[in-house]
Amino acid sequence: MPEDRVDDVLERVDPAKRDFLKTVIVTTAFVVPTIASFSMDGLSVYEAHAQLASNVTLSDRGAKERFAPVDPDAILARVARLPIETWNYRGQDPPIRHIGPMAQDFAAAFGVGPDDRHIDLLDASGVALAAIQALAGRIQAQEVELRALRAELRRLQTDVAAAASLTDAVV
Repeated sequence: MPEDRVDDVLERVDPAKRDFLKTVIVTTAFVVPTIASFSMDGLSVYEAHAQLASNVTLSDRGAKERFAPVDPDAILARVARLPIETWNYRGQDPPIRHIGPMAQDFAAAFGVGPDDRHIDLLDASGVALAAIQALAGRIQAQEVELRALRAELRRLQTDVAAAASLTDAVV
């Protein structure tokens, strides 16, 4: 939305919220349809966003092309190095905090999305799911190893008990 149109739309919004909302509208994609869809009079950006009911994203295989596999372990390694901070938007009440990476860091780490100023929730979800897959794989491997170690421990305990019985019989 061009900035001059943003100012026109925001004239109907509480003056105390205009600077924050303008920053969000000009720098993100999710609020523009929110403001155009219903009156924001008296609503915080969070209440307005909640009125959308969900963040449903088209993810139909038929709408996509140029598929490529990802390496969940490599994604997890990049997630582990990704700076995660708490912060608030300029013009937002200081006690309101958010948590997450900066778009520039996310773009540098994963090379996805429209630019290095925005994080598409679809990309954030995909990164999180790939990292979860890597962690699930590690847990599964550790469970296999733990079962083997427990079996070895039981065998060694049996051997020690047998050796102790022989020692008792000799003495």
